[in-house]
Amino acid sequence: MLQGTTRADKVLLAGMVLAAVSMWFVIRANGGAAAPAEAVVVRAGKEVLRVSLARPGLYKVPLVRGEAVVEVAPGRVRMRPMPRSICPRGICSETGWISTPAQTIVCVPNLLSVRLTGVRDGAVDALAG
Repeated sequence: MLQGTTRADKVLLAGMVLAAVSMWFVIRANGGAAAPAEAVVVRAGKEVLRVSLARPGLYKVPLVRGEAVVEVAPGRVRMRPMPRSICPRGICSETGWISTPAQTIVCVPNLLSVRLTGVRDGAVDALAG
């Protein structure tokens, strides 16, 4: 099967397999990615709301032409639909629920964004690793 390989090649291959299996067990033991802990709402570059995802409810965010409503449920968040006079296309509410720190809701006409922070927010992830 491994004709033409040296003993060193076999040791290297065994080490790589062992490292891969070990990494798999470490990731599984840590539960993979961190669960999101808070929703952070930013309007015009300033944080206007920070709420724990363990506190479900509806949270109002004042806007220039009305208000946005952020709905928090256990482990996820979404933007409730707004009248077209406030948000003409409604893309922010059509985004739906987000539940991982990699996701963001953005309402461009109102300079509003909603993102999630994880328990280990800012830590190196699998892509950057």
